[in-house]
Amino acid sequence: MSFLAFLSFLLLGTNRADACPDLSRSLDAAVGHLLAADTGSGDLDAAERAFACERVVPQQVARYLVIRGGAAEFAVPGSGARWFASARSIDATVWEERLGEELRGVWSASVIDGHGSLMLDANAARGWVDGKAVGVWPVEASAGWHLVQVVDATSGKVLYGRTVNLPAGASSLVQTGLAELEVASLSDIPGGSAAAEAPRRRVASPVVLVAAGVLAAAGAGLAAGSRIEAEHVASAPNSDALDTAWARQRGLGWGAYAAWGAAGVVAGVSFVLR
Repeated sequence: MSFLAFLSFLLLGTNRADACPDLSRSLDAAVGHLLAADTGSGDLDAAERAFACERVVPQQVARYLVIRGGAAEFAVPGSGARWFASARSIDATVWEERLGEELRGVWSASVIDGHGSLMLDANAARGWVDGKAVGVWPVEASAGWHLVQVVDATSGKVLYGRTVNLPAGASSLVQTGLAELEVASLSDIPGGSAAAEAPRRRVASPVVLVAAGVLAAAGAGLAAGSRIEAEHVASAPNSDALDTAWARQRGLGWGAYAAWGAAGVVAGVSFVLR
């Protein structure tokens, strides 16, 4: 294999690995593996990853939880009830027919065991729970599994997505780890509501900082030259030399003031416009 072909192979492999899994296909594959007496865990893990890059609706979240419950029941009978109850609390009409009537009975009998509250970190104004935008936090929710996402207002891109298990009577804080400036206001998202915006952090561009520093340094140099020229004024041998030294000293002084003023203006304007 040539070097270029090998490099292309590596790049293609990386792109496939980084690509967002298709949620519906992953869930379909998981059900197929369950029916073939496989755990389907790899497909369910892929579905979980899809939540981090695909905005979903409540029915999709409920279907995921139903299939998770089915996988748990296949592995250990009685362990899927919490998944089923969580799915029913989101949408009680969603069921996976291929899982069969026996599991449908377990699903139908599953009920939530209480409520709790979910809190989100600094990105609360952009948070979604179970496929719905949330404008006011903390939000009361049924105990059990829920999908929490953070969605960019401008592009609709999902910046964070993860299922969390909320204990009954508890307050759970979901920490996304996202910087506040990575996401925009929820008010631009259809169906969303705006929350108070955090103050915008203003950071001057490194290029502008360098330019302002050069101007400030130039001012300092001109000021130093003006001080040195004062010695020439004091020791001028005649009136012509005195006039020349004095004019040079005044020019250097005004140049220093102009350079310092320009440095301040450049830095100030950059700070305001960013």
